[in-house]
Amino acid sequence: MSQAIHQSTLSPQQKTQIIFKELESNNVYPDTVLAEDNFLELLDKRLGGRTFDRSVAAQLYDRITKDTFGRFTAGEFVHVFLEAESVLRDRLHQIDDTIADDERKRLEIIEKLENIKKTETLNQYGVMNGSKLHVVLHEFQYASPRVPRNVFVDLSYEQSRARSKVVEYNVKATWNEEFDLDVISGIGDVVISVYGSNQIETPELLGELRIPLQKLKDQEIQEGLFELSDRNGHLVGGKIQLQLYWIFSRVKYLNDLTRKWDDDIRMQYDDRNDTERNLKVLYALFSNLQAAYPKPTQKKLMAAPTSNMTHLQKTVSPVKEKFHLPEDDRFNLETELPWGQLGPWGYISSYSSLALLVLSMFACFFKASYADILLSLAFLVNFDTLGKFRGTPEKVYGLYLGAFAAVGLEIIWLIVYSRTWYTPMRAMELSTKTSRFIYVIVLFCLTVKILILVAYYKFSKHLRDMANRHAMEAHQSRLGTNVLRNY
Repeated sequence: MSQAIHQSTLSPQQKTQIIFKELESNNVYPDTVLAEDNFLELLDKRLGGRTFDRSVAAQLYDRITKDTFGRFTAGEFVHVFLEAESVLRDRLHQIDDTIADDERKRLEIIEKLENIKKTETLNQYGVMNGSKLHVVLHEFQYASPRVPRNVFVDLSYEQSRARSKVVEYNVKATWNEEFDLDVISGIGDVVISVYGSNQIETPELLGELRIPLQKLKDQEIQEGLFELSDRNGHLVGGKIQLQLYWIFSRVKYLNDLTRKWDDDIRMQYDDRNDTERNLKVLYALFSNLQAAYPKPTQKKLMAAPTSNMTHLQKTVSPVKEKFHLPEDDRFNLETELPWGQLGPWGYISSYSSLALLVLSMFACFFKASYADILLSLAFLVNFDTLGKFRGTPEKVYGLYLGAFAAVGLEIIWLIVYSRTWYTPMRAMELSTKTSRFIYVIVLFCLTVKILILVAYYKFSKHLRDMANRHAMEAHQSRLGTNVLRNY
């Protein structure tokens, strides 16, 4: 197979000149000021009216340095665009190197496999002749107050026995010894027994561990801190740290390992295809930029199998399923936004909530506005002392529904009570001057609540869009295909 070498001979200044040469046809220059709407409109125009990939556009937009009102210059956009392009080209080169290395290792395994097929024989239990259970004994800890001075370990399986050296127990006992036990049937348990004694005492069983050998038939390395029990199965408060693996058939082991390398290589190719796609999406905006690169040279990825197979005991984790975040969970994840990144609707929501809180406290002297106070506080409590917003799209959307209900109730209140505003009974409650003041306050509250209604909706939509993008980026980062993953 062959892959292209992705190297650039264009400087950033040359790339910038090429891009702005093309942008002149759209009357866009380095100092041209853009906002989100006309930014997306510009991207669509660059594609002749077709819609530019909104997921890529969102990643670019999020990384552009903007002012308080979300505006930025075309020069800043081009700077981020070129960084994205550079990341993707470097990523392609990195993937090609990884594929070449993985294929080389896979061929080494295949070569080893072909040689083993000629020599491996199985017994009547389907276990290869000469099979071994490999045990690495690390350390032992004992929780009993009666701690023995000397400790050793006996290991047994079928007819095979082994014993560790005797070590002195001081907080814990440490061996770091390795043992190989012969395996014939692969049936039954391997028994690991820990004994302790003082100088003149007969060794006493401190605890034992029984592991069915069938649990090791996946031929993967098992390592951990295992609890010990007595012969009746009751825990004794001792723990032993071990590493075990059993290769019952090297042919099957290497076949499984080859399939795992196949999965890994296949995932690398998927990664490469996604990265190339993202790069093509960027180049679709400025065709002259891609044309300015010299045609890539080709290099052969030479696989050089070695006679010394060093990967026999390498454990490769299975390829995990592609990341997918369920819709409901996605919008319930908390978003953290510094004050400077709230966006226009985030600022409007914040200031409007504060204004409604103050106005509602004034109105409380004349009408019950506690619901409005609670609505304002429910939004404002999402800010910490540093001004950072912490909330979920679903929560802000719930506040939007609350604001919708509050506006409806306010309108009903004004219709019902304005008819009796100047009746003698109302005059007895408050002076006409005070009543007019409160009435004006209520009207202001209604105006602010209408503004909040729109702001909460727009802000919740903004948080939902961010949640969608973050979920997509999390999925792509699992495959290494995020457009700007190395920023």
